Amino acid sequence: MPNDGRYPALELTPQQRRQETLEALVRQVVTLSRQNPVLMIFEDAHWIDPTSLELLGRIVHRIPNLCVLLVVTFRPEFEPPWIGRPCVTTLTINWLGEREISAMIDRVVGNKLIPANIRQNIIERADGIPLFVEEMTKAVLEAESEVAAERAIGVLTSPALAVPASLHAPLMARLDRLGPAKEVAQVGAAIGREFSHALLAAVTHKAEAELQSALNRLVAAGLLYRQGAPPYATYLFKHALVRDAAYGTLLREPRHALHASIAETLKNQFTEIAQSQPELLAHHFTQAGITEDAIEWWRTAGQRSLARSALVEGVEQFKRALDQIATLPATPALRSEEIKLEFAFANALTLTGDFAGGKEHYDRALAIYEPAEHRPLTTRSGRDVGVALLASRSACVWQLGYTAASPRSQQCARNRPGHHIDVCAVFRSYQSHPLGKLRCCKCARRQACRFGRRKGGNVLESPWNRSARFGFCTDRKKFGCGSDDHLSTRVTAVK
Repeated sequence: MPNDGRYPALELTPQQRRQETLEALVRQVVTLSRQNPVLMIFEDAHWIDPTSLELLGRIVHRIPNLCVLLVVTFRPEFEPPWIGRPCVTTLTINWLGEREISAMIDRVVGNKLIPANIRQNIIERADGIPLFVEEMTKAVLEAESEVAAERAIGVLTSPALAVPASLHAPLMARLDRLGPAKEVAQVGAAIGREFSHALLAAVTHKAEAELQSALNRLVAAGLLYRQGAPPYATYLFKHALVRDAAYGTLLREPRHALHASIAETLKNQFTEIAQSQPELLAHHFTQAGITEDAIEWWRTAGQRSLARSALVEGVEQFKRALDQIATLPATPALRSEEIKLEFAFANALTLTGDFAGGKEHYDRALAIYEPAEHRPLTTRSGRDVGVALLASRSACVWQLGYTAASPRSQQCARNRPGHHIDVCAVFRSYQSHPLGKLRCCKCARRQACRFGRRKGGNVLESPWNRSARFGFCTDRKKFGCGSDDHLSTRVTAVK
């Protein structure tokens, strides 16, 4: 948020900013609960992202002392981390029985009548799922005859779509009866379960009156929910299965073309979304089969996630970029890109504590690295990537407990032609201190400080540097660092 000058700007690291943001959201709930009882409802938690799940966990942790009722719905395959706590009660919602289904049918049909055999067919085919009951009943009401009604709730034998067969037929029948609105539903489904009026209009290129008429039909049919007024409205498919049914009607080539159009529209006309949600463009380029652009946007998304300390999301995004690279034939440019992505992926894994996974991907990057071909590759501070990989791998090996192997990796880095002494010195100091090799640590620290002074101070960027600097500042008497001011000067040299 912009600062109007009334408050000093906070100088926070991404990790600190993330923690402060989560705590501010929890404090908001605490404050509201002190004024009035609070009811919070989270639906479909099985689709939750890692950061939101962490926020939810923090709220659950505070709830025993608050006047808050939190209701979370999710599918059986989701395993909430807070299950088993004294303040948490788990309720399993069973399938609807015949009586409940019949009551629901009556509520949908209102004062209309449907034949008894049709009602029984709905009860049998709905499997006790409320959405199925509602959609099948609406399909029957829209059918023109009893034969058409029977067909509307018939079972579709094609296994190609993810929508259950007992629901797919009535959903498709309803979409087909919408005429031109079906195409709008398909475009919206390609965008996602939720989409804005502005983006839909930009992709469909329809006249505003025609577009609004189609959207009104979809809303009236109960397939879409609308929030706000056009052209600032947003739309949400009633259920993910409804969105899947509309999306499943797209053939392969039109679907690829539609995703490509959405991605280009976001990139060229919705730059704010492209900057704040690069993973959205990455998804559409992936679905469009435009692999090179997909790699670029997945990498951008991963870098943005790490910058915000959203580590789990960053790991997944770098992994998707590497998955896309694996589908392309190897070229020199692609090998360079793969080295950078493997390096970034390994860094992200180590930041989450997965040192074994980090080491594996450092090794993969080193296996691809050829000094003659890839020496021009450098990190943001100008260091050779091969040296930085060896140094990072060394720290990773040390974290895994292989203290003898770690110095050997450092020696390999120091022996590389054109190596950068700052990386090697910092990591040697970082590794020597906990092993009790204080003389070695002190020597390496001085080496790094001298290099830092020569380079003007801005030489370190690895995630391990904070730990290395912490090691410089501990146990001043053993290190023989002298006064606090003297120590501060030395540490500043390598910041």
